[in-house]
Amino acid sequence: MDKAFMTGCDSVTEWQLPWFLDNLKSHCPDIPIIFADFGVSNDMLPIVAEKCDYIIEMTKQDSKRGWMKKPHAMASTVANKTCWLDTDCQVIGDISDVFKYVKPEKLSMVEDRPWSKRREEKWHNSGVVAFEKVPRVLVDWAKMCVEKDIDGDQEVLHWMMGGDQLRRLRFIEDLPHIYNVLRLDILDNKVPAGKRVIHWTGKKGNDEIRRLMKNG
Repeated sequence: MDKAFMTGCDSVTEWQLPWFLDNLKSHCPDIPIIFADFGVSNDMLPIVAEKCDYIIEMTKQDSKRGWMKKPHAMASTVANKTCWLDTDCQVIGDISDVFKYVKPEKLSMVEDRPWSKRREEKWHNSGVVAFEKVPRVLVDWAKMCVEKDIDGDQEVLHWMMGGDQLRRLRFIEDLPHIYNVLRLDILDNKVPAGKRVIHWTGKKGNDEIRRLMKNG
C-alpha cells in the first residue's frame, strides 16, 4: 500500500482502541490502518479485524514493556509512507495530508514543547511519527528499545540523539504542531489554531478519554 496509518496496543490499553479507530476513520476514511498487536485480548481481536486493514503480530517481540515494541512495529510497516499514532491520540480533523511532511531517512515528529521547556533542551514526542519506507534511524531505535534500560521509547530516541542538535536535524523532521497537541500544551495555553490531533497523555489524559467516551 502507498500510505497507511498505524497504531498498536496490548490488553492494558485496548480499551482506548475502538474510540481511537472510530475517530481516525471518521476523519480519514480512505487511508488504510495497520494494527500492531502487542497482545490484545481475544474479545478485541474481532474489532481489530473489522476496523483495521492489516495486522502485524507483535506478541513474541522481546521487550520489557509493551510500548517499547512500538519502533519495531513501525519498522515492520507494509506501506510506502506510514504515520504512527498512539491510541491515546484523539483525531479531531483530517490528517491525511501529514504524509507530505515525510522525508527520506528521517522521522517526522512534533516537538514536545512542554518537555523541551521543562528539560531546557529540544525533545520530540513519539505519539505521532510519520516516515517513508523504513529509515535506518527507525531500525536503530527499535534495536535500542530492546537493548537499553531506559524508561520509554521517546526517551530512548532522545538518548540516541546524544544532545547533538545537528544529529537531531539529520534524523528528525519537525511536523507542524497541529498534528500532536499534548495535554500539557493545553495546560500551558500553547494550543495552535487548527489543531487536528489531541494527545491525552498520562493518567489524567486517560481520565479525559474515559470522560469523552462516556459523553459520546
